[in-house]
Amino acid sequence: MKAWEFIKKWKIIPYVIMMLFLVALGLGIRHRNYSQVVELYGNDAIYLKKYYLVILIIALIAATVLYYMVFIRKSKLHNILLAAILSVGTFVMVLIPPFASADEDTHLNVASYYANMITGVGDAGTENNLYYKRACDAEYGTNHDMSAKNYIKVAKDLFTRPDENGKKIVIDEGAHVNMTGAKIVIYLPAVVGVMFSRLIGVSTTMMVFICRILMLAVYATLCYLAIRKIPTGKNLLMVIMLLPSSLMRAGFVSEEAVIDGALFLFMAYVVNAAFTDRTIKVSEAVTMGICGALVTFGKGGAYIPLLLTLFIIPKKNFGNKIKYPVIVAGAVILTGILFVLSNPSLLGDVVGNNTDLYYTEAKGYSLGHIISHPKESCGVLVATWLLHGPLRFTELTAGNAGYLQIPSSSILVGAFVVVMLLAVMNTNGEELCYSRKQKTISIVGALCSAALVVLSMWLFYTPMGEGAVIGLQGRYFLPLLFPVLMVFKNKTLVVKKDIGAVLIFTMYLLYFEMFMEIWFKLAL
Repeated sequence: MKAWEFIKKWKIIPYVIMMLFLVALGLGIRHRNYSQVVELYGNDAIYLKKYYLVILIIALIAATVLYYMVFIRKSKLHNILLAAILSVGTFVMVLIPPFASADEDTHLNVASYYANMITGVGDAGTENNLYYKRACDAEYGTNHDMSAKNYIKVAKDLFTRPDENGKKIVIDEGAHVNMTGAKIVIYLPAVVGVMFSRLIGVSTTMMVFICRILMLAVYATLCYLAIRKIPTGKNLLMVIMLLPSSLMRAGFVSEEAVIDGALFLFMAYVVNAAFTDRTIKVSEAVTMGICGALVTFGKGGAYIPLLLTLFIIPKKNFGNKIKYPVIVAGAVILTGILFVLSNPSLLGDVVGNNTDLYYTEAKGYSLGHIISHPKESCGVLVATWLLHGPLRFTELTAGNAGYLQIPSSSILVGAFVVVMLLAVMNTNGEELCYSRKQKTISIVGALCSAALVVLSMWLFYTPMGEGAVIGLQGRYFLPLLFPVLMVFKNKTLVVKKDIGAVLIFTMYLLYFEMFMEIWFKLAL
């Protein structure tokens, strides 16, 4: 009897069934195309199988941790979210080889540049897009996709150490990046990772994973603080934080981990200030100012209009110590200063003649050309919407497996959309919803930000004569999801129980399905 009570108390039977199901799925697809891999790579093919088992074990550990916290311990939502970001983020981080995610090699160049500045390696970089690196980093040589070749390379190189030639500093060419001293803030976790990796002398593969872990840890901390702070829209913000398009930005060497985390924390503080019955503390105002200032670093300042959400806070909530115009003006001024510091040549590029693009010798559009040719510009915008709109929307959830350009099933994409819609609904006792004025401000800020995202890719990535804006990706619009979807929260569509924890666990299962789909379509 005691044994049965123990099984019921700890929900052993459902857990065993779930684990057997996941293990069966995982092992069932392990041998997918393995015979062809053996033909191509010979004895090295065993590394692919071993690495796969590592991914599967991490996925099963994540399942165990979340099952315990959601169904047995029934932990608080912010604690479950922290565990989910760290465990599922690690699962995704290991699943995707170094540099297979969007522009990770370019972002690592930036982190290396700042690490060089701090440690005095060479002159950090040159105007010809040359960077000082260890020879092993410059010669890493992956093919930037999800392939068996990359997995084998990762498994073989992970715990190796570069020889004396590999440790030597060489000059390597990389993509153009707008780098200024101010931007070091958003790359700081990766910069620390680069310096630490060089200090202990690990391989390039290990260095990338160390940088990823530090970026993920910062993102997880900011998200944890945000969910603890926000009084309404908790489930919605949490689901957005856990979307594949979010975790695949947060757990990799990229600027988005800090930018998105700061944006989420900013939104949480703004919503808290808007619905509080007390006077805002000075520390809260300072936090909003700092997080809002970091917005300037995202996509050339395209997220700056999101600062308009400050106006959803009633004036009376600022009290006598913090004047309403002071905090808003301070945020705008600080944002403007940081924007100029991080984009010193942007104004001249935008208003001047058609500019040289970063990745091609072709000329790009200027703002003057766009304004002076309204008919052509309207045609480009319409074509952009028709050609890219639906795909960019699906990429916000799980389309193309986040942004890996691996087609996701419609079932997977639809399931993530359903989870997001459920997260919009209020729960019993949560009756805080935006007023008409607050909804208008939120939508205007999001629309202006979306317009600037499109404009930035139009000016700096689209060659003159292209029929549509190119370079747009769904992940660029991720920070806009919360201010847009919050306007749909109402007091009519309400669920009886708080389903936040269940939504987190559901999203984990969808990640496991995405893992299956990625491996099934793995390039050889």
